[in-house]
Amino acid sequence: MSLAPGTVHSGWKIVTRASSGPAPQFKVDKSGQAGILQAFPFKGAHGTSHQELAERLRTWQEVTHPELVPTEIEFKDRAVVVIRPNLDALPSVPHDAEKTCQVLQMAARALVEFHNRDLAHGELTPGSIRVDGGRRLLMPPALAPPSPAVSRLGLEADPRYAAPEVLDGRSPTPSSDMFSLGLILYSLLTGDSPTSTTEPADSLAARGALPAPPLKEGSAAMKALYAKLTAIRPEQRPKDAEELLADLAAILKKGKSPALNPLPKGEVQAVSIGGPLLLGVLLACLLGGLTYYMQTYLKSPSPVAEYVFPPVGKTSEAGAEKTQ
Repeated sequence: MSLAPGTVHSGWKIVTRASSGPAPQFKVDKSGQAGILQAFPFKGAHGTSHQELAERLRTWQEVTHPELVPTEIEFKDRAVVVIRPNLDALPSVPHDAEKTCQVLQMAARALVEFHNRDLAHGELTPGSIRVDGGRRLLMPPALAPPSPAVSRLGLEADPRYAAPEVLDGRSPTPSSDMFSLGLILYSLLTGDSPTSTTEPADSLAARGALPAPPLKEGSAAMKALYAKLTAIRPEQRPKDAEELLADLAAILKKGKSPALNPLPKGEVQAVSIGGPLLLGVLLACLLGGLTYYMQTYLKSPSPVAEYVFPPVGKTSEAGAEKTQ
């Protein structure tokens, strides 16, 4: 496979090398449109991570949508090559509620096909939103391996925006994408990052202490949507992009605040006992005794208790040690 200037790949002509390293980048051109070609060799020190990247790319390569950044992927014997247009990122400035909802609508529409196939994007950040003229597009996942600092934490996603269960080492799900979109909502409305640091290990520690910062900007409906998207329990979030689209439509058309989805109800075992009056008395006694026991001996568990994060204030080295 030749990557010399002048060679053509999927209709893109290589102009010049933009960077070297384990995954070299090249400036490419197609009919006057500038693009980026990046090659990920399967040999060398980063060969294993590049092969894993190739497998992640295969999982979604058949997903298409007009609001996804158009991407060409070439699977070669010795490397995988990714080519995409060079588009600007969304400006890091506060957006009003209407524009924020429009950005989320675009992202949700682009994610529907992923979620219908039971796939998760898993890497959503504000940088996933790209601008092509007057259009906003969503970057597909797995276009580049995670940075070494993120890899040392055992993650593939930016810890500033990943869902709690993903930070705890679980596989991303459509519900995880919803949490990430909630934190993107926060950044769009405020112009700020969910954490005060960009260093991955410190961001992970900060998210452990505060999975989602309080949202002070926006209407009651936007705050309700943020609360639903960033619910600690995945069951209480929108289950997928289609439910989020319905919530956004209700906000934009009616100003209606979405409610958290209810938690699954526990199974109630039937009681067989003679006489409805005796049954009522028994239930009242049991309820009274249970209430007294809980108020006296039990404390309400923290909603983040089931997730395991580094303690607050850990350094980068300590965060790296966590995953060794």
